[in-house]
Amino acid sequence: MTVTSTCVKVRNMSGIVEGSVGSEKQFKVELAREFLQHEFSSELISLAVARADSGVSETPTSVDECRQGACTRSLLSLSTNKFGHIGIGLEGGVFPDRENLLYVIEAAAISIKMNETEFYTESGVSEGVKLPNKIIEAVKTGFH
Repeated sequence: MTVTSTCVKVRNMSGIVEGSVGSEKQFKVELAREFLQHEFSSELISLAVARADSGVSETPTSVDECRQGACTRSLLSLSTNKFGHIGIGLEGGVFPDRENLLYVIEAAAISIKMNETEFYTESGVSEGVKLPNKIIEAVKTGFH
């Protein structure tokens, strides 16, 4: 597991919020950093980046699987950060509706370390965004 740390300095040094994100994908790291900066704008923020396996398929195909992947990533990223307070997990996926139309969804989870053995986790899933028919056909035929 690769764990690196970057520090975002904000003017008011009233404390340190140590967070971690369960992905090495740059856009997910930036989203986690923006969230922490927005929520804790008056504090020093340290963000550890960890490769955390979601425990779900490479491209989740249901809302539940997407949510589970985000929750797993948030908990694993927090468990790799000895001093971390907040773990963030992000997971994207696609799912078909009753008419076999495909929708893109995003799930996010935040885990908070209550003490050394207890974590509190909340998660949410975006509304699905329908994929255009051309992309649906490409997915069905294997992008040929």
